[in-house]
Amino acid sequence: MLSDRATAETVELIILLAHKLKLKVIAEGIETIRQLEHLHAQGCDLGQGHLFSQPVDAKAAEELLRQPSALPHAKVAGAQ
Repeated sequence: MLSDRATAETVELIILLAHKLKLKVIAEGIETIRQLEHLHAQGCDLGQGHLFSQPVDAKAAEELLRQPSALPHAKVAGAQ
């Protein structure tokens, strides 16, 4: 996602535009802490991807959500 500055700026503009339209932003395909930190810094509202978990069935997803401190977002400074 952040392989070059133009890509990073495009992501920032999409997040800004969505927020100006009062929309929530959900990033898909987050694979690295660096991507997560950038998205968090830009105000991305939600995200999903292999960084959080490989694809799982509904029951396994519920179990993951019961243990939020184990998810990578908890490691991003300022993440709630």
